[in-house]
Amino acid sequence: MKLADDGFIEAAQMRSKREILDAQDLIMRLHWAIRDAWLNHSLIRSDLDWAAGQPDVTVTQTAAVGVIEQRHKALNWLIRFQNADWDNVDTPT
Repeated sequence: MKLADDGFIEAAQMRSKREILDAQDLIMRLHWAIRDAWLNHSLIRSDLDWAAGQPDVTVTQTAAVGVIEQRHKALNWLIRFQNADWDNVDTPT
């Protein structure tokens, strides 16, 4: 398998703990906003960027919801949330 950029792997660097924890905090807050919109039948930004001028849609109308859920799981696994293995990682919001 050939990567688009042969130097991609060699240039990769470890993220700092602070950067990872900040990303986990942001993703948890985004996931909560999605869950809150679902529970209250309210709308969210179609691209989940509240600073942009995108239209508001229902939770089921944006693919970003699934991406947020999976990223939340991955970041919780990475920080060893509740010391769970991959199959048992929780994403409480």
